[in-house]
Amino acid sequence: MDGLICLRAVWDRIAAGAFILGGALLVLDAGLHARDAVYVANSLSFLTSGGLGGLAALAIGCTLLVSAGFHDEWRKLDRIEAALVARRTGLRAVSRETPAGRRRWLRAEADRVAGWALVVAAVVWLAVGARLVSSALYTPDQAATVISGGLAAMTVLLVGLGVLLAADTNDEERKLARIDAALGATAATGAEAAGPRRAGRVIGFLVLAAGAALIVAGWWKAADALRVGQALDGLVLAAAGVALVAAVLTIGTSRRRRRLARQARAVLALVTAADMMPAVAAVHLNGSNGTRWTAAGLHHFHLEACPALAGIVPEDRTPVRVDCTLEPCLLCEAGVTADA
Repeated sequence: MDGLICLRAVWDRIAAGAFILGGALLVLDAGLHARDAVYVANSLSFLTSGGLGGLAALAIGCTLLVSAGFHDEWRKLDRIEAALVARRTGLRAVSRETPAGRRRWLRAEADRVAGWALVVAAVVWLAVGARLVSSALYTPDQAATVISGGLAAMTVLLVGLGVLLAADTNDEERKLARIDAALGATAATGAEAAGPRRAGRVIGFLVLAAGAALIVAGWWKAADALRVGQALDGLVLAAAGVALVAAVLTIGTSRRRRRLARQARAVLALVTAADMMPAVAAVHLNGSNGTRWTAAGLHHFHLEACPALAGIVPEDRTPVRVDCTLEPCLLCEAGVTADA
């Protein structure tokens, strides 16, 4: 039973690991076949199908891994918000089952739906492109098809994954803002100034446009080439554009993730200060029987008084053994309780 609980708690990380391992094996296999190929055309075919396909799997796996971390934090923040709202106003959060809740949920998920649409379209595009590369007769035509059917698809995939991670960060930012409002501390998250953030977005869009321009220029050079060397020069130019797009999206996501981590620490500090004195929290938690609990949707184990268990009836909770691989809840370690 404990094994099933742990498996259910980390299924997204298992899927991410499978994508990463499979992608790494695909890239390695494609590299070995491309190295041993006699003709350049065969090398390009292997690099498009296995190389770019493996890189796509790696990118999807890394995105799922980062998204799993967000999901852990969301469940914790949702329980904190529910406990704060219930204690201060006596009201419960709007459910998705109500018309207002469904409309709000659909509006919130629009960016995520768009991101997954881009990811699916890119995967199909990449599969079709690999087929076209293998059926091309001449190496210059293959190089141009690698750009249009492979590198362009990878760019769309990276943009789609960036949209998904942006949706995750937007959701967490909204959750932190709601907890701030429930605490009555509207300036608690320590958000960065709007000016530098806007300037960073402008620079990011400009660099993304430069990467897209490099891809187009590389395709134009390869499509107009009569010699293999000129076509390969265009391929290298387009690959540099894809690398530039990937670097911009990675740096932008990492910077926003660090900013949200600072905001989350500030909110948790406010929850600890506003809801429980440390000494009282220690007495309350140490006075329990020490049983650790989890429930569907929770990725950590919790003590009885943890806000993450607020709203979960005892029948839906599951005791967890001490040797389970689940990590401890940070709120329990901080001494925050749901009934302070």
